[in-house]
Amino acid sequence: MIFVIICVSLAIYFGFMCAFFLVSTKFMFVVLCVFGPRLFRVVVLFCCVLFSFSFFLGQTMDKSKLSIFP
Repeated sequence: MIFVIICVSLAIYFGFMCAFFLVSTKFMFVVLCVFGPRLFRVVVLFCCVLFSFSFFLGQTMDKSKLSIFP
């Protein structure tokens, strides 16, 4: 069950990545929270957190100073 949730979340993450660049992340998250079912809300929350973390980490920090990214 957890494997299915991870696969679905990854598929949704890659599917909505282009939409996140075009539409505001907050607006997209609010719309999906209001109209989506509970499991979809959890997946979207996970995708938003993952996308925001990776995007802002890549934008705000110099990659040469990070030890996790060679």
